[in-house]
Amino acid sequence: MTEQDLNEFFVPRLQIKCDCLGEDYTETRWHYDMVYRHFEGHIVYISLGYSEKETTRTELPLNEKGLIELPYRNGVCIESDALQLRLPAFAICGDVVQRLSLLEFKRKFPERY
Repeated sequence: MTEQDLNEFFVPRLQIKCDCLGEDYTETRWHYDMVYRHFEGHIVYISLGYSEKETTRTELPLNEKGLIELPYRNGVCIESDALQLRLPAFAICGDVVQRLSLLEFKRKFPERY
């Protein structure tokens, strides 16, 4: 699945996208956006924030399960917002596009959801 596929099948949505700021993934900027289709038909990205992260990792930020490791603040915000707004949420990093598991997030914070 690509971001173009998301624009066709999953609008509106929340997404967090990793941009590599150098030649490797030691410096990244994560854009957190709400994405929707405007009345005129074009896709609109509304910025909800961003995070910059520095690490010693030089490859895609994937954990041992192969899932994208989100930055803490915006990672928690996108999952919480997706539950409150009842929107699908996706993480994009390089060629990897993943739908976020909101059930797992709800289990972490049962008193809130």
